[in-house]
Amino acid sequence: MANVVEFGGRASIEHEARKWLIRMDSGEPLTEAEKDTWMEWLGRSPLHREEFTRLTQFWNEANILAQLKGDGIGPGERVRKRALPASYVPRILMAASAVLASTILGWWGLRQSGGTVTRTYETDVGQQKTVLLSDGSSIQLNTDTQVEVVYSPKSRKIRLTRGEALFAAAPDPNRVFEVHIAEGVVRAVGTAFDVYVEGQKVEVIVTSGLVEVLDGKTTPETTASAAGRTAENFTHSGQLRAGEVADFYSGSGLMKVRQLAEPELQRRLAWRGGYLEFSGEALSEVVTVFNRYSTVKLEIGDPELASIAIGGRFQIGSLDAAVGLLSKTFGFRARRVGDTTIRLESEAVH
Repeated sequence: MANVVEFGGRASIEHEARKWLIRMDSGEPLTEAEKDTWMEWLGRSPLHREEFTRLTQFWNEANILAQLKGDGIGPGERVRKRALPASYVPRILMAASAVLASTILGWWGLRQSGGTVTRTYETDVGQQKTVLLSDGSSIQLNTDTQVEVVYSPKSRKIRLTRGEALFAAAPDPNRVFEVHIAEGVVRAVGTAFDVYVEGQKVEVIVTSGLVEVLDGKTTPETTASAAGRTAENFTHSGQLRAGEVADFYSGSGLMKVRQLAEPELQRRLAWRGGYLEFSGEALSEVVTVFNRYSTVKLEIGDPELASIAIGGRFQIGSLDAAVGLLSKTFGFRARRVGDTTIRLESEAVH
C-alpha cells in the first residue's frame, strides 16, 4: 500500500514539474508571483526538486515538448529518443538551467546558510496587486502601497512603508509572521488581516484568526528596515480577534478597538474586488477615500456640502462616473479646476 501511495505522489509531482517546464518554454518570463509560487513548490520536498531536475536533464536528451503538451505520455512511460543537432539548445534547458542555478543553488543555499531574502513590492495610485510569497502566504496591495518583505530561515518580517494591504499568513510554527508599521508591529500565525498606515495613524482589521499588536518607540537604527526590528523594541498593546478593528497612533501606547458587523467589514474591504462602498459616511470622508485612488483630486468648494450622508457602491477607476452620479443625486455640481482637480459646489454658486 505504501508503494501505491508513493507512486501516486510521484506521478502527481511529475505532472506538476512538466507543467512548470512547459510554462517556462512559453517564451514569456515568469512573473514575480509565479517565481514565488514556483520556489514554494520546489521547497515542498526533495522529491519536487529531484523530479524537476530529472525532467530538465531528460528534456536535453530528447525533444519531447510536443508530446509533453499532449496526453500521449503518462507517468513512467518512455519515449523514443532521437539525436539533436549539436547547435540545438532548447529554450527550456536554458531557462530551467538559469533558474535552477540562481534559485536552487542560490535561494536554497541561502536558506540553509541562514541568509536573508529581501524584496520590495508596490502599487501606483488606483492600482491593486496580489503577491504570493514563497511560504504560501499572500499580500494583496491596495492603491499607492509599498511593502518590504524580509524572509529568513528564522523569521518572516514585512515592512508596510505606506498604504494598505491585506495579509494572509500561512501557518509556520517555526517562524512568526510580522508586519511592521511606523513604530509598531502586527504579529500573526495562520490568519488574515488588513493594515492601513497613514503617517503615524494605523488601522488594523482582522478577517480571520487572532493577531497581536505591539507598539512602542524604536531607535533610529531599527526603523530603517524591518529586518532590524525585534520584540524588545515594543511594548505590548493588545490582541484582536476576527471581525475586530483597531485604530491608534503609533508610539502613543493607546489603541481603540471595536467589533465590526459583517456588512461593515465587507464594505471596508470592498477594494479587494475593485469597488468602494459607503453607507452613510459624510461627503468629506467619501472625498478623502476617493482621493486615495485617483491622481485627479476632489475638493469641496462649499462647507455645507461636507456633511451630506453618502451611500452607494462605486467602481475604482471610474471617478467621472461616480462624481456624475453623486452630483445628480444630491443636487450639486462638479467643476473642473485645471487638469488635476474637480471642485464640488452648490448649484447656487456661479
